[in-house]
Amino acid sequence: MHRSGTSAVAGAINLLGAQQPNWMLQGGPSNPLGYFEAYGVIHVNDWILRKAGSTWYDCLGFAPDSLDLVTRGIAMALINIAVSVEFCDASLLLLKDPRLCLLLEYWLPILDATHIVPTVLLVLRHPAEVIASLARRDTFPEPLAAAMWLQYMLTVEHATRDHRRAVISYNALLRDWRASLDRASQQARIVWPNAFDAIAKQMPWRLNGGLRHHWSEAIGQDMPKPLAALMQAAYESLLVLETDDAPHHLRHLDEIRSEFTAWRLQHGQSMANELLDGHGLRRLPHEVIPEEWMQLAEGVARSIAPTTPGV
Repeated sequence: MHRSGTSAVAGAINLLGAQQPNWMLQGGPSNPLGYFEAYGVIHVNDWILRKAGSTWYDCLGFAPDSLDLVTRGIAMALINIAVSVEFCDASLLLLKDPRLCLLLEYWLPILDATHIVPTVLLVLRHPAEVIASLARRDTFPEPLAAAMWLQYMLTVEHATRDHRRAVISYNALLRDWRASLDRASQQARIVWPNAFDAIAKQMPWRLNGGLRHHWSEAIGQDMPKPLAALMQAAYESLLVLETDDAPHHLRHLDEIRSEFTAWRLQHGQSMANELLDGHGLRRLPHEVIPEEWMQLAEGVARSIAPTTPGV
């Protein structure tokens, strides 16, 4: 999820030898050390969400299967182009974008087809801190941030169960980066190109606790009760996965996800519409995908699209 410490994790594994993308989103006031997000990846993911009538901040009605076959083909071709352009022949790719939480149904088949084995690091921060951080950066409505946190985290947890993965809690990373990253690398079977001792002097700068502005594990009293209860249950269950992914924990997460999905389908979009009406986020510019990318992707999609006899 956005504002969860993913940039800190990305910076740490970049020091350990994971290859950053060629054209990265630059750091800013809310993240001075950089995001480690590729422009190409961001733009492609935004394009997919927009084609489905959603955005990164207004996605409670998002359904991955809502795109028609041609648009879906273009999307997957764009993913392939983005990976090729941003990472060339890197052997250990640092692919990071919170939107991936919602879009792995598109990404995982392409990675598989191009013989890239995904290893997933799920970064977990207490939702109260995420909500506070989004409110500070974007004046983001708190109930909507809560619902988004649930959608992002529950969706990506379920989508990555059959892949090598590890959960990294933001608190544990800042408390003891060696123990946190060593545990994650063992669970996800990652062999880092650089040894811990070789980069140890640089890590305190990369994991600068002074850049953390929010410390809280108390969900606001004004939060709608269904969301508050679901957030607390989901956070506790996801935190357990950091050290124990036994089947009964996964079944509990399935129950939470099912309950949240029912709430989201009934109340999510109407709540988002009400809270975002007139909000500045609505005026953000659309993504800019290079024209040559679009032409190439559309050509690939047309070449593989099924034809209808007589048309």
